[in-house]
Amino acid sequence: MHMDNNKATHASEWDKEEPLPVAWTAEQVQALREKDPAFSITTVLFLQACVGLVLTVVTAIVSNRLNYAWSAGYGVLVVLLPSLLFARGLARSNEAKDPGVAMRGFFIWEFVKLMTMIALLALSSLLNGLNWLLMLLGMAITMKIYWICMWRYKSAKAMNQFVDQNVLKQ
Repeated sequence: MHMDNNKATHASEWDKEEPLPVAWTAEQVQALREKDPAFSITTVLFLQACVGLVLTVVTAIVSNRLNYAWSAGYGVLVVLLPSLLFARGLARSNEAKDPGVAMRGFFIWEFVKLMTMIALLALSSLLNGLNWLLMLLGMAITMKIYWICMWRYKSAKAMNQFVDQNVLKQ
């Protein structure tokens, strides 16, 4: 008998209607964006390029070997160049009014990004003197910039403004 009572309690909870979500106004959306801004893709790409340049220069200074610096730099390029292609293509796809076209554009450009990365990795086997460990280190550090940006999203507004005002206007 106790089980039937318990089932009745659960059934009544499921029967309750939840209020429908209310559409936000443009002001509410803008206030949320101001409060919790996201890093723009151009900011992430800029940070990846900066970190990659620093990694390459530090590798050259520490190792005193040009092929080691080239290896780390090539790892950065394996991540950065496909990401640039993806961002450029995605920006064009997002200009479409139809969300289906934008979604297809995302998948197409993600595929292009992956194929470009695979091609660059395959090309690396033809390069003489390439240090694979340093190339993988360059790739890993460059990829981790996304995670660092998500972790540090609170400073996104200031970084986006800096990139927009000082880097993109040149």
